[in-house]
Amino acid sequence: QARSTTTSMDKICRELVRLTTHKDFSPIIVPLQSSLTVTLPTSHHQHTDHNPFPGIQPTIIRFDDKVEILQSMQKPKKIIILGSDGKAYSMMCKPKDDLRKDCRLMEFNSVINKFL
Repeated sequence: QARSTTTSMDKICRELVRLTTHKDFSPIIVPLQSSLTVTLPTSHHQHTDHNPFPGIQPTIIRFDDKVEILQSMQKPKKIIILGSDGKAYSMMCKPKDDLRKDCRLMEFNSVINKFL
C-alpha cells in the first residue's frame, strides 16, 4: 500500500496559486523557526538600531504544483514553498486540526533548542 498520493495545488487550493501570481501580491515571509524567533538587544545602547529579526528573511515566490497527501487519519498535505532565496521549503498542512497544540509544541521545541 502506498504511503502517500499526489495531487495538484491548482486542484486543491486554486486561490492560493492565483494569489502568488497576482500583480499586487505583497511579499510574505516563509514561516520558518528563524523567522519567528525574536532576538533582544544585549545592552540598552543597541536598542535604537536593533533588528529583532537579523539576517535576510526569505519570502514566498510561489508554491510548487505537486502536493503529497499522506496516508494518516488527518490526511495531512505536504506542500513545497519556493522562496526568494532560491530554496524549496517543505511544509505540512493539516486540515481540521487544533493549531494551538502545534504552536505549544513549537514553543517547547524552541526552548529545548536554546538549552542545547
